Amino acid sequence: MPRWWVKAAIQRGISLLPGRNYWNEWFQEHVTGSVECTESRFESQLKKSRKHLEYYCTHTSGSRSVPRTVLELGTGWHAVFPVAMFLAGADEIWTWDIARLLKRHRLQQALNHFLSRAWNNRLSELFPQARPERVAQLAAVAAGDWSDPYALLRQLNVRALVGDARHSGLPGGAIDLIASTVVLEYIPRDVLLGLFGEFRRTASPYGVMSHEVDMIDEYSYFDSSITPFNFLRFSDRAWRLINNPLIPLNRLRVSDFRKCFREAGFAVVEEAVTRGDPEALTSIRLAPRFASYDPSDLLVIKTWFIARPNA
Repeated sequence: MPRWWVKAAIQRGISLLPGRNYWNEWFQEHVTGSVECTESRFESQLKKSRKHLEYYCTHTSGSRSVPRTVLELGTGWHAVFPVAMFLAGADEIWTWDIARLLKRHRLQQALNHFLSRAWNNRLSELFPQARPERVAQLAAVAAGDWSDPYALLRQLNVRALVGDARHSGLPGGAIDLIASTVVLEYIPRDVLLGLFGEFRRTASPYGVMSHEVDMIDEYSYFDSSITPFNFLRFSDRAWRLINNPLIPLNRLRVSDFRKCFREAGFAVVEEAVTRGDPEALTSIRLAPRFASYDPSDLLVIKTWFIARPNA
């Protein structure tokens, strides 16, 4: 049996357990080691935070080099992005996740990475937007009470929320930068449209959306015997049985995402795309759902979308 089938079976089994989120986290923490805030993971997330900020500076129609207000979709395990936005000078940062993933020890790892790089002058290289006075504030907060990671983040202007961001409760026109990092590919299309509608309502007139999207079959990261396009050969019915029930991939292609942006009232002003190997795509028989797509569309495996609200 191919290795990816084994992983799919394990994920399906975990999804049937009582307290499945607990067991999924335990499996990732103790078996795959995929949730630890390692040096390389931290620096990768910090570089992407810098990229979100640079895209904002390039495309905002306002005069601020740093967004005053920020909304992140997908806090994740380490909260690197919202802390980076605090260090850059943002006044208010909201970050949403559908589950409570933040834990004290993982946030402590992330903040220690920030501070150790500040002390050896590497932070200015990785994230030159960091302000010295904000780094000093971070050090003071990190020296305090760690009993509640969510309360600690509030001292950094970060409100980490668990729930459905379609009902944010934020005032209209309030958010300068809306961002996500490899999150949109897990969200069903109807939910995605609802989120984009809320983002359009809350985006400021100078607002920018910055979203990194990974459209690869994630089992290919685990099993090199399959291509990044492997999941395009399955019907929707078959894919529902194979897909990870805990964090299911929506299999939307780049043209599908573009359409969602348009329908929600955003104009895509820049795309940075990565394409896969054409031979890998032609090596599989596409499911009927994907047979009508242009091959140049299907070849896109990663995209960074930058969008602005339509006037």
